Amino acid sequence: MANWILIILLVIIVFLFLKIKETRHRIGLVVLSLILIFLAVTAFHIYTTNKLNLQSYDDIIKGGKLYIKWLGTLFSNLKQITGMATKMNWGLNNTAVQNLSATK
Repeated sequence: MANWILIILLVIIVFLFLKIKETRHRIGLVVLSLILIFLAVTAFHIYTTNKLNLQSYDDIIKGGKLYIKWLGTLFSNLKQITGMATKMNWGLNNTAVQNLSATK
């Protein structure tokens, strides 16, 4: 059932993409499409790894909680990586400057 919903959504997105004339609207549609594809793929990942039954209300609630927790962990890891990248010394060091001077 979920496969048919994804196929229908993709057909609608492609149809809208072909009908839109302005560039800013196309860019918005592309961004929205990428966000929806990301959400669908990650939700499917949570569904398959935890073997959830979408016929059960309890499993739907459990899947929602797992998905929100997974997204929180993802953003926490991205925040940590960004913090580490900004703390790195991205400038030239003395040996790199000396090597550049020696080659000239």
